[in-house]
Amino acid sequence: MKIIRNTINKEDADLLCKRILWISQTRPRLRELLELNYDPKHSKLAQKIATQLLLGKLILIDRKYKKVSVLHEERLKDFSNIKLSCDDAPQLKIYLKYEETDEEIGPIPLVNLFHLLPKIELENYSLWHKGMENFVNLAELKARVLGS
Repeated sequence: MKIIRNTINKEDADLLCKRILWISQTRPRLRELLELNYDPKHSKLAQKIATQLLLGKLILIDRKYKKVSVLHEERLKDFSNIKLSCDDAPQLKIYLKYEETDEEIGPIPLVNLFHLLPKIELENYSLWHKGMENFVNLAELKARVLGS
C-alpha cells in the first residue's frame, strides 16, 4: 500500500489556481510599475506590494516621488468612483514536470490543472508558465501561496 504524502483538496486547488493566475498577471505589471529589469520575486518592495494586493488592499504608487503606500480603509471612499476592470490577458499555459523522470507535461489550461491537482502527490511535480524563471515544486508553491 502506497502512502500519499502531500495532496490538496478541491477548495485549496481552486484557491491555488486563482492565485497562480493572479500572480502571473501581476508579475509583469509590478515589473513595469516599479521599473524593474528582473523578476519581481527578487525585490523586497515588489513582494510587499504583491502581498498587500493578495490581501485585497489598494496600492498607490507615485512614480514622480518614488513612493509606494497602502491605502488606508478610511480613504477608500475617496476612490469610490473608480471602476476597476480586468485586463484581457492571454490564456495561461501551464507546464508540469514529473520530478522522477524529468518528463514535461503541457501546455495545459489552468482549469485542467485544477482537476489534476487533487489527484497527484505535489512534491513529485513542478510547475512553470511564461514569466517564471524556473520550474517551482508544487508542494513548495502551495506552502508559499496558501501558507500551508
